[in-house]
Amino acid sequence: MPQGTVQWCDPLRGLGMVREDSGDVDVCVERLAMHGGWPLVAGERVMFDLTLDADGTRADNVRRIGLGSARQVTA
Repeated sequence: MPQGTVQWCDPLRGLGMVREDSGDVDVCVERLAMHGGWPLVAGERVMFDLTLDADGTRADNVRRIGLGSARQVTA
């Protein structure tokens, strides 16, 4: 299961971006793909499944694994 770091999260839109550890690949994460509460926080460490569909690659079954250098961003 890939792991990565949350780059940003927009709690109102229900979208965020995660950078995968294995490279400089950013994948979109939607609120409905998150296990364990929304919103994500920039800098959090997560693990996830990668899903490829007509819209591109996205993160599914996202789970927190640590805070890393998480910082709360206020909207």
